Amino acid sequence: MLKGRWHGAKASDRVFCFNPRTRLWSQIRPLSEPRCQLQLVSMDGHLYAVGGECLFTVERYDPRADRWSAVAPLPKGSFAVAHEATSCGGELFVSGGSLFYRLLFCRQSCRRCHCCNQIRIYLCLCL
Repeated sequence: MLKGRWHGAKASDRVFCFNPRTRLWSQIRPLSEPRCQLQLVSMDGHLYAVGGECLFTVERYDPRADRWSAVAPLPKGSFAVAHEATSCGGELFVSGGSLFYRLLFCRQSCRRCHCCNQIRIYLCLCL
């Protein structure tokens, strides 16, 4: 899966998957809404599209069903752009952002995100 945006371009809902066995790219089901500057995280056999420029929504991709579905959104006012995300032990962690410096985590079910202590610097998450 690739994500991104070049300066001056618009957000996209297109998603591509690379098959290392066939060495071919193929387009899969598009996101529910166009996104740019999102974070894409793998957790427990699913992919999570987290936020994006001025978006607080989160989508989960099920590769077996080739389907995106909505899960708990990020708290309003948490991240506008430039956030980071990763997963560890069945939890999804989101930090940073260009307007606020917070650390959030969501349990595997992704029914609700929880806010940890305020963070005062930009972060990069690696677990």
